Amino acid sequence: MSGKKIPGLDLERYEQLLVHFRPRPIHNSKDLAAAESVVDELLAREALNPEEDAILDLITTLVEEWEREHVSVPAAEPREVIRFLLESGAHRQKDLVSIFGSESIVSEVLSGRRDLQRKHIVGMARFFHVSPAVFFGDIHDGIDAPPLAANA
Repeated sequence: MSGKKIPGLDLERYEQLLVHFRPRPIHNSKDLAAAESVVDELLAREALNPEEDAILDLITTLVEEWEREHVSVPAAEPREVIRFLLESGAHRQKDLVSIFGSESIVSEVLSGRRDLQRKHIVGMARFFHVSPAVFFGDIHDGIDAPPLAANA
């Protein structure tokens, strides 16, 4: 590492995570599966410390880059994805209140009046057991988001 301090990050702990997870560029479906496994492992944790969050961001970026180059699936609006997951899992809108904080916020997101926040995406990825990337959809708000990806 360069020796620079990153605010809020314990560099020793971060380096240990780098050794443990060994992030690297994704070149094929085997590499992709390994990276998705790390993402799943991190998302399964109750809460992430700053170092784990940085590793999750790094590996998610690698997955997004690979998917952007290799997966051609039409994007879906995040609210359409949420509705599909609710219906296919026999869930109801109020099942998402613990993620969003209130039923009115869930309604606003599903109606398109409110955008998803990172914490919502992480919570829904855990709840539905899917990659956070499925909630990025075709967003044009300055976020460089990947397309909705099929299970690779």
